[in-house]
Amino acid sequence: MNQRVSRSRPPSTQAGDTFKWTPYTTSGGTLRVRHTSCCGRYELASEGGQFFVLRQAESGGYEETGRGRTHRGAVRTYVALVIEHRREHVARGEPLEPDPYVDEAEGVPDPLGCPPTAIIDQLPITTKDEGTYP
Repeated sequence: MNQRVSRSRPPSTQAGDTFKWTPYTTSGGTLRVRHTSCCGRYELASEGGQFFVLRQAESGGYEETGRGRTHRGAVRTYVALVIEHRREHVARGEPLEPDPYVDEAEGVPDPLGCPPTAIIDQLPITTKDEGTYP
């Protein structure tokens, strides 16, 4: 039972563990990655008229969460995951990379003109620490 774990960074307290992740399998459509978070941890993607968030699985391949027919639902999932991921960077004292979806949700205007999350869904986006997820 004594396992040695070697990590260059402290273990992640990923918000991703709050969501139900399933192995990604193609539906036969063209996979399109719409947006990627810093570090490439999460990808907002679509395929065959459905939207979802991808992450790399520890065992190889990819896992998905938030699959559905609405872009809004996938964006809300993506934003909640990235907000938690950004907290890991802040805890390590690292600077944050801009993310138009997350910045807009947190009230920072996006100069690139990505669809503002506040317009996509008027409900507040909160995080695990605040107790509510989309």
